[in-house]
Amino acid sequence: MGIWQTRPEIGQDELPRTVFDAVDTGLIVVDGDHRVIACNAWFTSAARIGAEEAIGRTIEELFPQTGTGRLTSAVAEALKYGTSSILTHSLHPALLPLKTRAGRVLIHDVTVGPGGRAPAVHCLIQIFNVTVAAERDRVLRERQNARFDAVVDSAPDVILTLDDEDKIQLANPAAARQFGYTSQELIGQPATKLFEDHAAWNEIRGAVMSGNVAGQPIELIALHKDGSPSFFEVSLSRWVSESRQFVTAILRDVTERRAAEKVLRASEEQFRSMAQAVPNHVWTASPNGLLDWFNDRVYEYSGTKPGTLDGQGWNTLVHPDDLPIVIERWAESVGSGRQYEVQFRLRRADGTYRWHIARATPIRGPHGEIRGWVGSSTDIEDQKTAAQTLANLNLALEDRVTERTSQLMQAEAALRQSQKMEAVGQLTGGLAHDFNNFLQVIIGALERIKKLISDGRIGEIDRFLNSAFDSANRAATLTHRLLAFSRRQPVDPRPVKVSQLIANIEELLRRLVGETINLEISAGDDLWLVRCDNNQLENAILNLAVNARDAMPEGGTIKIETTNKVFDGSQARQRDLSAGEFVCLRVNDTGVGMTPDVKTRAFDPFYTTKPIGQGTGLGLSMIYGFVRQSDGAVRIDSEEGKGTTIEICLPRYKGDAAETPDKPPQCDHRAAGDEVVLVVEDEAFVRLLIVDVLNNMGYRALEAADGVSALGILQSSQRIDLLVSDVGLPGLNGRQLADAARVNRPSLKVLFITGYAETAAGSSFLETGMEIITKPFSTSALATKLHEMVGSGPRK
Repeated sequence: MGIWQTRPEIGQDELPRTVFDAVDTGLIVVDGDHRVIACNAWFTSAARIGAEEAIGRTIEELFPQTGTGRLTSAVAEALKYGTSSILTHSLHPALLPLKTRAGRVLIHDVTVGPGGRAPAVHCLIQIFNVTVAAERDRVLRERQNARFDAVVDSAPDVILTLDDEDKIQLANPAAARQFGYTSQELIGQPATKLFEDHAAWNEIRGAVMSGNVAGQPIELIALHKDGSPSFFEVSLSRWVSESRQFVTAILRDVTERRAAEKVLRASEEQFRSMAQAVPNHVWTASPNGLLDWFNDRVYEYSGTKPGTLDGQGWNTLVHPDDLPIVIERWAESVGSGRQYEVQFRLRRADGTYRWHIARATPIRGPHGEIRGWVGSSTDIEDQKTAAQTLANLNLALEDRVTERTSQLMQAEAALRQSQKMEAVGQLTGGLAHDFNNFLQVIIGALERIKKLISDGRIGEIDRFLNSAFDSANRAATLTHRLLAFSRRQPVDPRPVKVSQLIANIEELLRRLVGETINLEISAGDDLWLVRCDNNQLENAILNLAVNARDAMPEGGTIKIETTNKVFDGSQARQRDLSAGEFVCLRVNDTGVGMTPDVKTRAFDPFYTTKPIGQGTGLGLSMIYGFVRQSDGAVRIDSEEGKGTTIEICLPRYKGDAAETPDKPPQCDHRAAGDEVVLVVEDEAFVRLLIVDVLNNMGYRALEAADGVSALGILQSSQRIDLLVSDVGLPGLNGRQLADAARVNRPSLKVLFITGYAETAAGSSFLETGMEIITKPFSTSALATKLHEMVGSGPRK
């Protein structure tokens, strides 16, 4: 029975003996010196130590043969810090040498806790018997291991467990069957001996041991005991037990599968060799109708790279007009399993289309299921052409006569236009010289007039005024002549087929570039329409051709190409465009190219690298303005010594090719009411001119010389129907002023004034309700623009 004893200094009624002994766990109370001051009957029975022997001694003294350091540390922490600890049998299997009543080793857990607040005077040690639970866990583990062993032993694949030194610790029966070794012969041996390529195996195992996970099984050659090889798919996984690393390897024999694949590949190779030998186009498709292989004849014909026509890619070669029937017939055959046959046009590498007849037959399996398709395409262009030529011989002859007559007329018109362009070249050669003469007369006359007025000689100023007016009029006449020679008619945007335009001027282009230049023209078939000024586009092409010619004084090659392009968001942003469909014209030369500085400034007005008198620098800037005016983009790709490519992209026009432009409506330039216009212009005379025009039209005009002053007016309650502002204001520029004004007046209309429209007419510059007019402008043009903007839409 249990015995309750205490040291003399402990009172007899402090710990009731009956309760202490009745607890079905071991209880020990120690003091601050770690000495036992009380223990219950459960402990004395399990420890085989009498109570009298235990009282007053430490745990280490009671069990000197057992390491109790962790228990001692837990008691110290409980007394000093008031912390509790749990010591489990799984971590400390030999904590105390206790036994059950039957004499078996007792498996136990220990908890240590303070007997009050820290620092505690006493510490309570509780011992729990977990022998039954641990035994139950052992039985469950053995059962689980038995099931695992059953799975491993019955697995058809080889399963090996390897330690961190590559030694085999477990080999299932499949390993003995596959390799011809007994399990005893494999255990303890390095797994490397099973593989032909030791380095490959060590590399794979080392990667797995380092924590890398293979994405899919790896194929290796394994050797049987007799030295014969087999192909295995190897999968590895790492795991840890008792701080040791192990690897489980699963090996699946794929020798038969590889043999079957080899036979299949040989059969496919035989088919493809035969398909490559025939002159026709041969192709195959999967059961769902997606094309997956073409012989070399197809790639040679189309000029495409292998693999680019797979799936739906082949459809890009079919003429757009024939594509719907091709897709419909193919879908019908794939759905029904019936033979496929259709005639259509296929695009050749040079861009031309030729008629073909395509046939395809399904490949069926042993149960009638479709495993794929084999098809061929045969060129029947000659037969088609012969039949068409025979049927339309008389009509074709008449058409050729009409076409030739039209070509002659176009050639004459092109020649006249060329003569005009030549005149422009001669005129602009002396442009700077003439304008300097005009300016000299005007400036000199104004200086003399000023002097005569100051001297009071008013009667003598007429001849100088007349000279100044005469020079100004001559300068204006020169400008008008330049504009008249550079275009045959006023700006007239209309639908244009670029390929036809190039064909019309091809002969002129060849004469223009000369015999030392090789001119290559590639106009894409079925080009979309664009809407622009036909004359300006023609002049742009001629101008680019002349520039390219001048860049190749020793001769070279000029290539002119036109294609349809669809730009996504990224491609469009590179060209300062919105995503969509465009017709692109490229003029490429093999000339001297441009330096980075020249390339940057190439579109600047009056910038030229030609000698004085041989160019004004207006050519590329006029092209840039025309293209931007047509909602397109132009860019230069050039490198010094490697030639230049200039690309013009114009938006696709989806209207009728026979459209005629609308005529602008006539309007009254007088104000309709009490409209107010704010004029912001830092040039006093220009501001005076605009205000005078407004006053004459009946509008009320407000003035500001800079953006800051104008903003104060715009932020007031003053009525403003239109803001007229110069773009290049000092400090706050015109666009910044408009943005600030629209914060409180979101519907305010804005008319910008600039001396160079291209700096401000981009798609990102003008918003809804904004327009622009360029200097110099006539008062009538200004009046028309003012009336159009003030007299329509909302006002703020």
